[in-house]
Amino acid sequence: MSNNIPLVVKKLLESNKEKLDTSGYIQFNKSIELKNPFVSERNKFFNFKWVDGLQLLPEGVKVWFSSENTTDIMWEHLHLIEDENLINEIKQTFENMLEKTTAEKAQEYINIERSMHERGIEIVRELLKEKNITENNALEFDWENGNAPCMVSDEFDDDVCDCYITKIYLDGDYYIYADLHAYYLQGDVFRVLLNNAQNVCWGDIMEFLIDL
Repeated sequence: MSNNIPLVVKKLLESNKEKLDTSGYIQFNKSIELKNPFVSERNKFFNFKWVDGLQLLPEGVKVWFSSENTTDIMWEHLHLIEDENLINEIKQTFENMLEKTTAEKAQEYINIERSMHERGIEIVRELLKEKNITENNALEFDWENGNAPCMVSDEFDDDVCDCYITKIYLDGDYYIYADLHAYYLQGDVFRVLLNNAQNVCWGDIMEFLIDL
């Protein structure tokens, strides 16, 4: 048997303890059906047909088995199981459980995107404070020559449109306001609260601010 597999499984369990119950046990989503009944040296009275889960303990990893009618259960130390194919199947089953679903990956992305939006507001606010860019000392961009941050805004019409940020400033300690120019519509709006806007490229604004 490949002796490193039990160690790999143990490390996987240790790095995913949040998925284990208070006893260190994790139930497989689907029990492994054994091609050949497992007979334990410690308990030869039952032929166990299913592998149901794993348990992480200080002394190692226990593999839990159940019989045909699932009323009889027993465990065996992972490193004492000699069937290499079974060991590999146990490892693969557990690894599959750890893989994120598409929905979980999507939610993770959404959470990161939301946190980055809030972080963007925070950093731009700090830069505006450091550079004393207030309503009475607003920063105006050379948008007529294309030297200005861009964003998508719904402030001009029922639809969204591309626009330049022509002026930006901090009002108080929190609110970030900007004037916008829609270069296709040739229109302007003033004093737009960027904190609530959904399509602000905060990194674009930062690049202009850090170069001041």
